Amino acid sequence: MTGPIDRRSSRTRRKLSSALMDLAAARDVEALSVGELAREAGVGRSTFYEHYACKDDFIFRSFAEMIGYLARLEREESGDDGGVIPHRALLAHFRDAKDFVARMSRSEEFAPLLAVGEARLRDIASANIAARFPKLDAGARTDAAVFVAAAFMGLAKAWIAADMARPVEDVSAAFERLSAPVLAGLALSA
Repeated sequence: MTGPIDRRSSRTRRKLSSALMDLAAARDVEALSVGELAREAGVGRSTFYEHYACKDDFIFRSFAEMIGYLARLEREESGDDGGVIPHRALLAHFRDAKDFVARMSRSEEFAPLLAVGEARLRDIASANIAARFPKLDAGARTDAAVFVAAAFMGLAKAWIAADMARPVEDVSAAFERLSAPVLAGLALSA
């Protein structure tokens, strides 16, 4: 019985995410109501509230889940961890949802959303660093994960603020170039 319920919950979350992307590409995120999201997704308000406490909870959790999904996808496609964080996939996702990201970047939810994303990236980086460097002490792993996640989010925020004018590949290469010394330092200290 768990299988069908999990599939139904996943489908509901996907429908709500799609509705958010569609509605917020044309309107300010703050102006959207739970009722509008639910209607656009074809689900009831009560169904929305079975999954999320409020609109912000939905937005923040959806972003964190999407980052986790991109990390798994990148790992599966590359046959390894594909990097410490899924920076290429995340940048490509931002580019593909440019109108939505532009509107989101002007919303009150943007700064807290970046904080949620950074926290999720920190967790992913910490796990990937632990897998790469199992003898590295927890403090050094945490420091590196904090640094890498914050560096990526800083680059992404600046790129978004510049209307994503640079190609994804350039921003991705910059992140890789700037984070390479950190990973090299970890290899030496592990």
